[in-house]
Amino acid sequence: MAPGFSISTDTQGYDFPTTIAFVPNPGSGPKDPLYFVTEIRGRIKVVTNDRSIYTFAENVVRSRPPEELPALVAETGMAGLLLEPTNGYVYVSFAHRDDGNDLRNNIVRFQTAPGTFAIAPTGSVSFSRIFSDEPSDQSHQIGSMVVHDGHLYVAVGDARRTHRSRDVNSTLGKILRMTLDGEPVPDNPFYVDDDPKRPANFVWAYGLRNPFGLEAAEGGIFAVDNGPDVDRFVRIHRGGDYLYDGTDWSIGLRAKAVFSPATGPVRLKYLKAGSDLFPEFLHSRFFVVFGGFLGAPPGPGQHGERSIVSIPYDMDADMAASAPAPFLQYQGPGVQLPVSIAFGPDGLYVVPLLPDAAGQSRILRVAYDPEHEHPFLIGRNQDARSLMAEKGCMGCHSFDPERIMAGPTLNLDRLRARLLKKLNSQEYLAALDRLDARDDAYYRSTRSARDAVRSAEGIDRLRVYMQNQILRPRFDDPRSQMADLGLSETEAATISEYLAGTGEQTGLMDQPKAFLMRLIPKPGLRHVILGFAAGALLTLVATAALFLTWRIYRRAGVGHE
Repeated sequence: MAPGFSISTDTQGYDFPTTIAFVPNPGSGPKDPLYFVTEIRGRIKVVTNDRSIYTFAENVVRSRPPEELPALVAETGMAGLLLEPTNGYVYVSFAHRDDGNDLRNNIVRFQTAPGTFAIAPTGSVSFSRIFSDEPSDQSHQIGSMVVHDGHLYVAVGDARRTHRSRDVNSTLGKILRMTLDGEPVPDNPFYVDDDPKRPANFVWAYGLRNPFGLEAAEGGIFAVDNGPDVDRFVRIHRGGDYLYDGTDWSIGLRAKAVFSPATGPVRLKYLKAGSDLFPEFLHSRFFVVFGGFLGAPPGPGQHGERSIVSIPYDMDADMAASAPAPFLQYQGPGVQLPVSIAFGPDGLYVVPLLPDAAGQSRILRVAYDPEHEHPFLIGRNQDARSLMAEKGCMGCHSFDPERIMAGPTLNLDRLRARLLKKLNSQEYLAALDRLDARDDAYYRSTRSARDAVRSAEGIDRLRVYMQNQILRPRFDDPRSQMADLGLSETEAATISEYLAGTGEQTGLMDQPKAFLMRLIPKPGLRHVILGFAAGALLTLVATAALFLTWRIYRRAGVGHE
């Protein structure tokens, strides 16, 4: 978590939640709707001001995958949610199997009370005819929706049909624009007629792969687009061709920011200037959710996935003002994907897709609250591998010993063996002596670092060397090509202890308490889980004692006839 912020559970009791949307101006009564949540299998829930949860609609998606999440084949279903307050419309988008068992995209619009909405709809209408002649596919399906200039904009993936992405006679790989009733708009760039089944009548922008996130901000439309191995953040223009041809090179075109390697961006929200939710330094930023991939290994993401970042954006210059900054990162040992965010009246609400270790699916609230700052902070108490990915180390290195990179492998066994041999050699110590004899300012200033390496022994020498190399890459070698990433002493220590094998992340028995605490993802649940563990242990001890007593009595003949 970013420093100064707290995170807490707002509501729980969901079944694979996928997205969240707040009522813009909710009523003041305890049972007035506050926000809506979709679940991937077709249920819509509404949360009222008193945090009661009601089922607004269900069985919107009737088809079921052969396996459930976290199986990859299950990564399809209800994914988009939009509230339009003027008319009280609730739009949901999803992929489903039609009567012919073909996977199709669709939108359903529910009617509720204008302004305040309601806990149940009064009617609904389907926009299925727009999508009835084209396929959908796992992950590459219909996604986010926004209302802008009085019209509905819809992001649609390419259904893994790359050749259709740049074909304006297809809805795939597009941003579509339609009326709030799902009809074609005459001033769309490729409009032909009022035929609701002609894709060209709806196409606003094309040449996209999987534009899962869509946001209207400061008079413009922005999207995040998933590529094969590279992702992008783009501004959407009328009639724009975003040039996807199946390659990562094409994904990099027309981008305002490129995310490499791919991180799976799925949602984005904009925090405008003047907001009282977060401090001013976080204003005029896009907050982007990097969900990652279900098939990735458990634990924190290695390249920024399973996290939320903020991107400062200069609207006047129409470009990112600086590199993305981490805001919230998953640090648990299991598999988890953040999939949606929304700004509410009192913070940023986050939707994790999968249940936590306690079996609960929650909606989390992040608030600026320095007095109750979360105990695990970015840059402090942070997983070393996540920190390395965040700071750019993985641009030159890999933990995979077979992958060719600019820098040497970080495979721990190979790395430690190679460096211990080097650091204990007479050649290396002689090289340090030669640097000590130099009279330039840099090598005078780094003399204490070399002294610290000399005086350390064994694995501690490796740790001291690594920490100094991270902070001062040329302290022991003027030819070093390693970049100075500007890490703090704490960050360098976290990484060096992990790589050297002296930190708590090296094994189960090195730091039992720390290891156990890392296994429990939510600090608020630790007392419950630790209590359960303690109870189980006491029960085991008691059972063993009774068993031994019984054996002793049997040997003594007690209880035998």
